[in-house]
Amino acid sequence: MKLDGLKDYFADSSNKLDTTMTLVFLFYMYLRVSYRENDVNIILPSVSEIKTIEQMTVEWFSLVILNVVIITQMVLKICFFCKVNDKFGMLVQLIKTCISDVIPFTCFLMIWIVAFTLIFIFLGANNDVGQTYQHLSEFTGYFLLMWENSIGNINPPTYQFWMNTLKNADI
Repeated sequence: MKLDGLKDYFADSSNKLDTTMTLVFLFYMYLRVSYRENDVNIILPSVSEIKTIEQMTVEWFSLVILNVVIITQMVLKICFFCKVNDKFGMLVQLIKTCISDVIPFTCFLMIWIVAFTLIFIFLGANNDVGQTYQHLSEFTGYFLLMWENSIGNINPPTYQFWMNTLKNADI
């Protein structure tokens, strides 16, 4: 592309398609983020359209996943276009290497988070998780608590379960 210019680059139909796809995704995300109806961001469906909690969960979750996929595709395509420039190409390669090197650490971290989640559940620590993470299962609440602890938002454990057990046992 450097030698022949943009004219030769756009002569290939696949390059036209890629460029068009990127512009469409950028325009789609611009509309989804900027258009507001009754001060509610339109990325998520209107609450008035949702009849049951199951429908809300499925629709909201599917839209969130769809938006994440589209944003990921946009970023990957922008990185692909940045490879044309030497300096940006080196930056894209650095980012790709960093992400591939972080994957094993992330798997290792998730294993430890699950392990500590199970330990906290078995020990009965932090029984106030239900109040903090309402409408979530016990495991999910403890998992989110362990995630917060792992990224530095340390919450000291509470032992209300054990205090209540000792109080009821009259020891």
